Amino acid sequence: MAFVLLVVATLCLTASPGYSGETKAPTFSKAQVYEALNMVEASGKKRSVPTGDNGRAIGPLQIHKSYWTDAIEFNKRVNNRFGLAGSEYKQCERWEYSKRIVNVYMTRYAADAWSGNMQLRHVRTVARIHNGGPRGNGKETTKKYADKVIRILMADWK
Repeated sequence: MAFVLLVVATLCLTASPGYSGETKAPTFSKAQVYEALNMVEASGKKRSVPTGDNGRAIGPLQIHKSYWTDAIEFNKRVNNRFGLAGSEYKQCERWEYSKRIVNVYMTRYAADAWSGNMQLRHVRTVARIHNGGPRGNGKETTKKYADKVIRILMADWK
């Protein structure tokens, strides 16, 4: 009798509208990914962030000059949006500007992963490229960094 009740209950549950039998996989926006990168890079600090990586990275997203140069070469209009003339790497110390640089960089090197609705595998790709450069997704040394970013995102996911 207990078996029959279990079968009936299961049939009723699976026949309910909206029941898919699986939980929804987490997805994340660019804004959420920027925040998670910032937590790993600068403990959430947005202003007056000390230089990192032995003085080679600046700002809330710890951008290296080569990363910035790469983004600027790919999309020269980035500086125009901020009313900047010429080379202004120092602007990467500003939160809004640094996000723009990451956006351009990811558009160039992680176009398939970088979207407004990223699954965990996409976030992993983005984090590894942010940390290790254009080929960062294939570097063993970027895995722990990506794990940190994902842990931060999952802690806030509901």
